[in-house]
Amino acid sequence: MDMTAVLSVILFTAGLVTGAAVMLCHCRNERRRVGRAKAASKRLNKMDIILIIVAVTSIVFVAVMIWLYDRHQNIPETLIISWFTAVAGEMSICGWIKSAKEKNRLEEK
Repeated sequence: MDMTAVLSVILFTAGLVTGAAVMLCHCRNERRRVGRAKAASKRLNKMDIILIIVAVTSIVFVAVMIWLYDRHQNIPETLIISWFTAVAGEMSICGWIKSAKEKNRLEEK
């Protein structure tokens, strides 16, 4: 795998982390807008924790892949594809759950 592919993986991870950060900020702003108690807005829910875990593990994964490339001049492409497919699937499921909750909340009003 050449350096362009490694840079693509790094950029993808940076985008993933940025997207997770934006989603976390949006969740916090949404909680404030809805008017929940101040203590409840500071608490992390399960979705926030999942996003943080995915972001941290993706950064570690990319760092290990860069180390492998530096040491062996080759990295397992199938592992990279599988990793990011699993991450994309997890984030898609999280987004689907969030949109379903918001839809139900809007229908209740």
